[in-house]
Amino acid sequence: MTTTFSPSLNTPISRVRQLVGDVAAPFRLQDETITARLLGRSELSAAAQCARDLAAFYASAVNTDFDRQRQEDAALFDHYTRLAEILEAKARQEGGAALGGASVLAVTGLDPCRENWSPRDWGDWDGRSLRRY
Repeated sequence: MTTTFSPSLNTPISRVRQLVGDVAAPFRLQDETITARLLGRSELSAAAQCARDLAAFYASAVNTDFDRQRQEDAALFDHYTRLAEILEAKARQEGGAALGGASVLAVTGLDPCRENWSPRDWGDWDGRSLRRY
């Protein structure tokens, strides 16, 4: 698992981190989680989903510690829930569906519904390249 942030915002992961506010160590989100959220979504939509992920984390932590910690976790849950709602509204406003965006199939041209489709069509098993059929 890796965590990276570039202040120049030159990567989608860094831009999503910036939108969520996860820009300093200790990072709350792994790069792999952000990458998975970006799949088939706009950066705003991915950031909204990441905010929901963080809200879910703090929701499960709300009743596990001392009173002061409980209040801080509850505040973070409320914060990330509201942030997700704002980012989803912004994504819709900018023309991208909150959970939409271009799918991998649309980008790569691969169609798993065709008769002779194989998972190998996605490319090398090491994940370095995609090839078109």
